Amino acid sequence: MAIPLSYHASVDQQVWPHTSNGCYSVKSGYHLCCLTGNPLQSVHPHTSFQVDYTVLKWIWGFCATPKVKHFIWKAVSNALATGDNRHLYVTHNRRLLNILFSRALQPQKHAWIHQLITDWQSEPFNSSKFTEVAYLLWQLWKHRCDCIFHRKPPDPFVVVSRATAAAYEFSEANHKLSRIDNGTTSSLSLQLWEPPPPGIIKINADASWHLESLGGGIAALFRDSSGLLLHGVTKYVCTSSPLLAEALAFREALLHAHDLSLTDIIITSDSQGLIHAFSHSSHHSHWSIAPIVSDIRILADSFSNLNWSWTSRKANVAADHIATLTYRRVCPPTWVSQLPPSLQLILLSDVTSTEP
Repeated sequence: MAIPLSYHASVDQQVWPHTSNGCYSVKSGYHLCCLTGNPLQSVHPHTSFQVDYTVLKWIWGFCATPKVKHFIWKAVSNALATGDNRHLYVTHNRRLLNILFSRALQPQKHAWIHQLITDWQSEPFNSSKFTEVAYLLWQLWKHRCDCIFHRKPPDPFVVVSRATAAAYEFSEANHKLSRIDNGTTSSLSLQLWEPPPPGIIKINADASWHLESLGGGIAALFRDSSGLLLHGVTKYVCTSSPLLAEALAFREALLHAHDLSLTDIIITSDSQGLIHAFSHSSHHSHWSIAPIVSDIRILADSFSNLNWSWTSRKANVAADHIATLTYRRVCPPTWVSQLPPSLQLILLSDVTSTEP
């Protein structure tokens, strides 16, 4: 019941349910092993040390570039390609350079980086202190490789200056991105419902889905350029995800528009994933909504003028409200002709917000 089928004949295919595109990946297989409690066993005795999950979560959460986080993770897991880990013979000088990043010489103790992170777990994820230390470790590793493979003399001043510059550059770039994100969020939060041009019907589709019951309500509201509610459709559905519920709401809206013989429509949804699936090829959509997206594309060809777009949640409050009432099974069947008081206030707010 939670897997809606396409209304049109389609070819069945096998999918890997743990990725969005339905194709297997090593990353998804590894995550599945971790979730099922079957972690891959190490083949080397000296790498049998298991890193605490909280430590790994802390590593991937602090502020640094992905390559630095990946390096810290490998260092804590004793997975760096040092001579000891690769079971190679190393000279005394190389052994001194490798000792910072290896547990093989001191198997009775935890790696010093692991111990450092364990002691600092109480720090916030965006701690600038650990960001600087992380870049210092990264530059120390790079300098170690230069000394071994390019025969460069060790220079601690070069390590410190490069680490300081890299940490400062990252912090400045991260600060600028956060300001841009905050500005974008503020502008989107102010977006309100906009009426369509005269002669065109605007449809707001939305879904209200709940994980506990795998049930949801879908709704679509049809309004003209004056904001008057002309038509509407609701339905209770059983689906496996909120994205699938949003797709069903979109399809139900187009089916209702087709039954009403509408030709010029604008349909909006506050699901970015759904709109992205329509705007790109089928390879970019989630495998669970692929049959529904296929139906929607076929239905779209029956309209002379059809535009779909993303809208903010604030501009989609009316559809969300009716979808919620439908999920709770308290939406009256005559809600279009006899508007519930709560819906009247929302529609009035949408119209008055668009007036100059």
